[in-house]
Amino acid sequence: MQMSKNILKSFYPSLFFIKKDPLKSIAITAILLMSGFVEALSLASLLPLINIVVSGTIDTSSTIGEWIYNGLIFFGISISTESILLVIMLLMISKSLLLFLAMREVGYTSANMAASMRKDLLKGLISANWQFFVNQKKGDVAAVISTEPDRAAAIFIITGRIFAAAIQIIVYSLISLSLSLTVTLAAYCFGILIMFLLRSFVTMAGKAGSKQTRAQRSFLSNLVDGLIGLKPLKSMSRINNLDNYLTKDINSLCIAKKRAILSKVTLNNLQEPLQVIPIILGLYFLLDVMSNNLDILMVLIFLLYRTLQRIGSLQKHYQGISESIPAFWFIDEMLKKTRAHREKWTGELEPTLQQGIKLNNVYFSYEEKEVLSGVNINIEKGDFISLVGNSGSGKSTIVDLIIGLNRSDEGEVMIDNQNINSINIEKWREKIGYVPQEITLFNDTIKHNITMGDESISDENIISSLIHAGAYDFVSELPEKLMTVVGEHGGRLSGGQRQRLAIARALVKNPELLILDESTSALDSKTEKEIIQTLLKLKGKTTIIAISHQPNIQKVADKVYFLEDGIVVD
Repeated sequence: MQMSKNILKSFYPSLFFIKKDPLKSIAITAILLMSGFVEALSLASLLPLINIVVSGTIDTSSTIGEWIYNGLIFFGISISTESILLVIMLLMISKSLLLFLAMREVGYTSANMAASMRKDLLKGLISANWQFFVNQKKGDVAAVISTEPDRAAAIFIITGRIFAAAIQIIVYSLISLSLSLTVTLAAYCFGILIMFLLRSFVTMAGKAGSKQTRAQRSFLSNLVDGLIGLKPLKSMSRINNLDNYLTKDINSLCIAKKRAILSKVTLNNLQEPLQVIPIILGLYFLLDVMSNNLDILMVLIFLLYRTLQRIGSLQKHYQGISESIPAFWFIDEMLKKTRAHREKWTGELEPTLQQGIKLNNVYFSYEEKEVLSGVNINIEKGDFISLVGNSGSGKSTIVDLIIGLNRSDEGEVMIDNQNINSINIEKWREKIGYVPQEITLFNDTIKHNITMGDESISDENIISSLIHAGAYDFVSELPEKLMTVVGEHGGRLSGGQRQRLAIARALVKNPELLILDESTSALDSKTEKEIIQTLLKLKGKTTIIAISHQPNIQKVADKVYFLEDGIVVD
């Protein structure tokens, strides 16, 4: 019973993929059926061919012989060894072409399935709320969208091969049944017995697939974290620690793959000798019984061998599904998580920022720990506000509530006297420019890093944002100007230059609210003062909220809110 449940569970992904593209699946099935029919004709032609070789004529006393004879007469083909050989050759070529077409479409569909899963995952990740990303490992996200969809989509290819093998088994069975019921049943019994004897290697492949998925997730997670912190590790000559750390994951991944390879190689190499045994036994016993019907005997032995081969291939393909299925369930689990954490903003009111932002008696807790306790803040349009406090005092949480990344447990966040829950959150965020403490720049051009691929942003807007960010002078001096590639994480630029590009990115769509999250904390005093001058030029036209411990930011701010343990103390 448990084995049946496991088999049904293993084939669920196949049904999932078929449901994804039913028309293509039906077309592939039709081609495979045609291929099976053509193969049936080619194999059936073997019997009259042997008749002619042995006795010089076709034996029409058998059903197959009569069909072939009538068919050749119908198409005007002469009854000869050469003509039947030609027919068999043409039928086998046709069968191969049909099988090629079917499996090519299976492969193309599998690639489309992988792309579809990546798109669904990307859509789910984008739609997930901020708490999902706070609790999620980067490596899991990297693995689920990079390597695992290809492994999962391979199940569709394997399903196509299983279906092709199943059709071939049916074809061989129909022909052999017309010749000998006993031999056909014996072939099935031996095939099932061989599958039973080798079932443990299928189980081994499933366990190896699960370990491979876990090792891949761990490796990518540690790799991403390690690359982000590569500079300090190299600076302290501790890069070998990262090497040792990642080597453990690489070794685990290697062991899992070796077990998968072992299960495949063992199954492949044990099947053939086990399949030869019933062939030899069948030939030994049938020679006595069918010595007068060598033509039928030869066809039966051939069909017996082919049937056992195809039954064995079913087990090999099922082994492939067992190895790939953990990737599918990992993707399924991630999609369920993103759906469970989907942002549920239902407000439809058009947001404006003509008056200001207010937090009225706001409370917020994270995992039963109170982060904000009765916070009241008033930010008027055009204000330059500074939020100051120790780590964990609630500064970033206030910003997250204003952006709509989190929702307050109690109290109200008001945008122009409209509760943030009632406004269209996507349109509200379009009015926000955000500059984080850790600048993320892609190994691409300055233009792409500012526009983020948004082709609707003109070069004039890019230049304007660079001017307002105080970055135009250094960009114009670069040999390729906007088309200059900044390097990995912006490594070809100084810290101040990277900061200015981040501000330009935030300003390029003319935001009404600019948020800076410790954006000047890592800068030298000269660069900090230059950026403050840039912010002062925006003051009055753009509402600015700066999270900062820097005294210079506090001096130029219109209002400074000091937070301590989630409470505004001054």
